[in-house]
Amino acid sequence: MSNSSLELLRRIQLDEDSSLELKSIVFKGGKVLGPSRNRLANELAAFANSRGGVLVLGVDDKTRNIIGIPIVRLDLVEQYVFEICNESIEPPLPFFSLRAELPDATGGLRALLKVEIPRGLFLHRSPGGTISGKAARCARCLRSTFCALGSREARGAGTHLMNRQCLRRLSQILS
Repeated sequence: MSNSSLELLRRIQLDEDSSLELKSIVFKGGKVLGPSRNRLANELAAFANSRGGVLVLGVDDKTRNIIGIPIVRLDLVEQYVFEICNESIEPPLPFFSLRAELPDATGGLRALLKVEIPRGLFLHRSPGGTISGKAARCARCLRSTFCALGSREARGAGTHLMNRQCLRRLSQILS
């Protein structure tokens, strides 16, 4: 087993945290039934809106048992993630996917899909993802500042155009 496979197995054994989400996949016929599109979109957008994260599909999130995904269905699952990232999240969310095999409880190898979500450059919205209060004001300030910094007059002006209070709030949100 490679170092990256061992590291992934160790992370799974340690359980979910703010940068790791485990999900089993449920199929019905030729389609992915679960996890639901909206729930998965919310999880992925939350990763992008924080420090990034990893979603591992094919693992029971309650027991952390490696359930696996049938190899012939890996393309279907990857397409499901692609559609969620591009149709259910605004702006569309880039991701990296990696197919891996890890041992189940009996020692047999099971296929998994590891989905890495980088920290987003923009605020990503999902079906259940809204922002309010101070975070919303900060996002509006940030969006208007980026628009201002994109104009010819403001290019090279730097972040001093930003409201200092907004910068403090942004640093609190991102830390």
